[in-house]
Amino acid sequence: MGKAVKSYALDANAVISFLEGRAGADKVESVLELAEAREAVVFLSTINLAEVFYSVWNIHGEEQARLKLQQIVNSPIQIVSADFDASIRSAETKARYRCGLTDAFAASLAMSKRATLVTADPEFRKFGDKLRVIWLPGHKSIQ
Repeated sequence: MGKAVKSYALDANAVISFLEGRAGADKVESVLELAEAREAVVFLSTINLAEVFYSVWNIHGEEQARLKLQQIVNSPIQIVSADFDASIRSAETKARYRCGLTDAFAASLAMSKRATLVTADPEFRKFGDKLRVIWLPGHKSIQ
């Protein structure tokens, strides 16, 4: 019997921490290395990807945003579309936990995939034991 594959979900600040070499980038890199070695699966919602794209554009301009987007697409991260069911699950998560909508997409993706969320956002503490989390060091807003 093979080794169990771990599942992780990234929120936008985890991806930006990695892309910009911020505190905690090493933890994100370790998760991506596991995915590269097929010892883990890493998920990112298209909604959180859009947040990353916007944030990089806002800070560094369109060209860098497009380069970083291509870097993500070429990585072992599995991009998960925000289809009807995922959108409704996320809206339910937002209503239940009173969190931001993009956070709700990250959390509901993690919960639906039985994945550990990788984040620096203290907003996710309100999920308690409903959400497994790898905490990155906090930093200023990504926007």
